[in-house]
Amino acid sequence: MSKKRPKVPALLKALAKAGCEPTAPGVLKDLDLIEHSLVYVLQKELSAKQAEASVRSLRIKHFDWNEVRVSQVQEISEGIKSKSQDVKWSAARLVKDYLQDVFQHNHSFDLEFLKEDLAGGGKLLCTVETLGVDGVHYLQWVAGDGALPVTAGFVRVFDRLGLMDRTQSYKKGYDALAKLSTGKGAKALSFALSFGRVAQAWCDSRKPVCQECPLVEECGYGAKVRADWVVSQERLAVQRAKEEERERKRLEVEAKKEKRRLAREAKAGALAAKKKQADKKRILARKAKEAEAAAKRVAAEKAKAKAKKDAEKAAAAKKKAAKKAAKKPAAKKTAKKAAKKTAKKAAKKAAKKAAKKAPAKKSAKKAAKKAAKKAPAKKSAKKAAKKAPAKKAAKKAAKKAPVKKAAPKKAAPKKKVNKKKPTKKKATKKKATKKKGKK
Repeated sequence: MSKKRPKVPALLKALAKAGCEPTAPGVLKDLDLIEHSLVYVLQKELSAKQAEASVRSLRIKHFDWNEVRVSQVQEISEGIKSKSQDVKWSAARLVKDYLQDVFQHNHSFDLEFLKEDLAGGGKLLCTVETLGVDGVHYLQWVAGDGALPVTAGFVRVFDRLGLMDRTQSYKKGYDALAKLSTGKGAKALSFALSFGRVAQAWCDSRKPVCQECPLVEECGYGAKVRADWVVSQERLAVQRAKEEERERKRLEVEAKKEKRRLAREAKAGALAAKKKQADKKRILARKAKEAEAAAKRVAAEKAKAKAKKDAEKAAAAKKKAAKKAAKKPAAKKTAKKAAKKTAKKAAKKAAKKAAKKAPAKKSAKKAAKKAAKKAPAKKSAKKAAKKAPAKKAAKKAAKKAPVKKAAPKKAAPKKKVNKKKPTKKKATKKKATKKKGKK
């Protein structure tokens, strides 16, 4: 065992200066150990009075602590005594987490076994992270009626400080810690809570954080760990600097590559834009040519259609004129014929009248001559042509002319047939004459 050195008061002052001097609510009336632990845990978010009042309120509002564990955070926050809603929610969440942690390790909320076995109970409760080593020290102090708490973390802190040897025996650890303690009762509790906070926050059994501990200057183990940590940090700093340099070079290379890539892309983009513009111009030129050709084609088609229409109109007009021209001589001819006929009829009538008045031939001839002189053929034809419209005379002539011409054509073959083949009447007459001759 190392020699005792008057370092404990200095250590307590260093812890107080660092704010590591927790306050305990003391022994609370009408509250069991689980409720004492809840009050201590709630002091992380609330004051001692608010924590005690909140625990009593939750005990009244709920059937048991298991019901609180399975309740929603909002329901638990209704029993927290605080004016701030955020503090209520954080405290309610802390209560729920702590009860869940206790139930997971103990399978119940009865911590009264700690009164019968301070060593075993303290060892079990040290696994409850939300309670912490300092919280276990508080429960041991309450369960042991003010006795000095003893835990493995408590012993480890003083062993690393060089003030005692590490031991697994509860009695030996108690005797060694009692010699180091600054007093009994509340002073012993304050002593246990302060160093319990060190064991919980920095002096971990496997990964201690000695470089952050407020007692590192007084701790040989911590000084060595801090020195190793400083060396490792320097090594890490060098390694980090090398990695940063490599990363910087890599970034520079990547930046150059990226710059070249962007330059290539910009060049390709410019070429593509130029090509696109040329294609656009070519397409526009082609479209303009096509539009011009289409316009010319449409104009040519329109001109052709117009010429065709004009030609058709001219042809129709020419045809109409030809028809009119063809109708005029026919009308003249028919008019002349009609005039001749009328003249002949008039002459015949005049001759008949003259014959009746003068039965002699001479008188008839004279009368005929007089009648012919009185109504000459040409003058009467002209008068008839003037009086009779050309169209009516043409129609009458067209109706009469084909009839006169068609008659001799039909009569001609009949004469030939009559010569070659005698008619039935003549044949019957011949037969009749032959029969008569035979008789």
